[in-house]
Amino acid sequence: MNEVHEIVAALKIVLKQKRKTYVDVAKHLMLSEASVKRMFSTHHFTLERVGAICQMLQIGIADLLILVEKQRKTLSFLSYEQEQELVSNKELLLVALCVQNYLNFDDIVTEFNLSNKQCFSLLAILDRIGIIELHPNNRIKLLISQDFRWLNNGPIENFFSRKVQPEFMSHKFQGKHELKLYISGDLSEDSCEKLEKKLYALAREFGERKQKDASLPISERSHVGMMLAFRPWRYSIFDKWRRVKKTK
Repeated sequence: MNEVHEIVAALKIVLKQKRKTYVDVAKHLMLSEASVKRMFSTHHFTLERVGAICQMLQIGIADLLILVEKQRKTLSFLSYEQEQELVSNKELLLVALCVQNYLNFDDIVTEFNLSNKQCFSLLAILDRIGIIELHPNNRIKLLISQDFRWLNNGPIENFFSRKVQPEFMSHKFQGKHELKLYISGDLSEDSCEKLEKKLYALAREFGERKQKDASLPISERSHVGMMLAFRPWRYSIFDKWRRVKKTK
């Protein structure tokens, strides 16, 4: 990743932290939202534009560069090939998900049918990939950033879509700490933006609580799944009754 890409990635992180959207950036720069989206996707930024966005976010360019340096030491995502390596070895994927959830070496071999030698070998692969640093006495230092995400439509996400999500959603959701809601309705652009920000905030809080609870013994933690989905759409089952709007 070159320096411009790193700066844009850091800007995206601060936008999320400050709960700002491309619409907010567009208003501040007096540009269209489409132009701003294009800037972020193509990474075509002038120093003046970077400075203007920093001003909107109330941070200095120096602060942004500090964040860039921090991000260089962590992973925000893996390459397609790295994700494919994890998917092709289910034991490796298991251990990767364990360390992502802050389980230590003893937790992993206690919870799963892996020998110390097997676990060490798998952790060594994750060390090579760059997800962790494996230190003496099997101490694990996680090297992924707080905004770490699997690749959109990548091997991991596709694996979960095919194998994990159907199992997750087929549950009755009637027990303690189990909840499934589906709500639909017609919303304005402003309402969509506000709800989207709240969902991002909820996802961030989930990650923060996961990190905070990592200090507790594994016996006091339960693995929890949370699925967030939000998009404009129409029920396809009613399409045959829907009137086709005439274009002007």
